[in-house]
Amino acid sequence: MQRRKFLKKSSALGLFGILPMQLSAATAFNNFLTKESSTKGQLWKDPSASAEERANDLLSRMTIDEKVSFCGSRIPAIERLGIPFFEWYG
Repeated sequence: MQRRKFLKKSSALGLFGILPMQLSAATAFNNFLTKESSTKGQLWKDPSASAEERANDLLSRMTIDEKVSFCGSRIPAIERLGIPFFEWYG
């Protein structure tokens, strides 16, 4: 019984730990964007949109496998979305 409580609690903590990282990662991608890049129809590339709107738009475009790949420190490129490879240390 204690194991189940721990797993539920640790799963929730993991989820709430990942979401802020994804929000900050979506915002960090703004550094890779150029003025020539098209933001039409891609709210996540629009620096005037809120971080929450941008993160929600980006996450809605990503597959489950792509979202899982963002859980580590080595983030693979997602070419179809124009997301470059990056690595962070924490």
